[in-house]
Amino acid sequence: MSLVVFASYPRAGVHWMIRMYMEVTGVKRWGRAGKPYIFDGVPVILKTHRLPGQVSLSMGSRDKIVYTYRHGKDAVLAHSKFLFKRDFYAGRLRESYSTEWLKRCIVGKERSAKRWQQHIEAFTSLTEENNCQVRLITFEDMLADPVKELRKVMRFVGIDDPKKATFEKISQFVAKAPNGEEIIMAPGRGLPYTGFLSGGEHLIHGPSTAEERLAVFTGRWRTFKYWTKEIDDLVNRQIGDTLEKLGYEL
Repeated sequence: MSLVVFASYPRAGVHWMIRMYMEVTGVKRWGRAGKPYIFDGVPVILKTHRLPGQVSLSMGSRDKIVYTYRHGKDAVLAHSKFLFKRDFYAGRLRESYSTEWLKRCIVGKERSAKRWQQHIEAFTSLTEENNCQVRLITFEDMLADPVKELRKVMRFVGIDDPKKATFEKISQFVAKAPNGEEIIMAPGRGLPYTGFLSGGEHLIHGPSTAEERLAVFTGRWRTFKYWTKEIDDLVNRQIGDTLEKLGYEL
């Protein structure tokens, strides 16, 4: 039985990809930290945000990595918001989110921009010489056409395409919320939610377009009030070369 590792830097869409994979394969759970689950006829799944050398695996020639990544500035911003909420609700913060908080995420112990760069370079440099195969998936491509990207993953891991109806169902999981500015993956307890949710057999608000999803989930740093020119210049100095190499605009 081969192993499929779903990897990403935090907040890059890996859970969304896993949920779609689970929907079309019937897998109910995935493993973490070197403890994958095995299912009949479906490759073992492991999800990780760790670097390749930090995952306790003995990768074989049949094993594969699906690596999801997004624009570094969107990743840094999303991760900083996650860290803020985590520390705030844990009672470790008594301040509001600010430019200074964002800057500390970038240059402080989190080193979010440089860690994004390290993560990207570590996974994109893996080859079959390392006894594993890598399929790169961008968050932006997933937003534009989730079914197309899921099909790529299915072919990559060696699973035949399920029934067409199943893929059509997946495509309808991505929907527009009532206010027209949010995108949801499923109704989720009947409440609009900015982000991607699992569950739900049908949508109550109607499907979203690729343009709408891209408008909501990409380029947020451009209009975010705490993303100042100083922050932008700082990030460009740290990871600008990697952004350009990947084809992202600065």
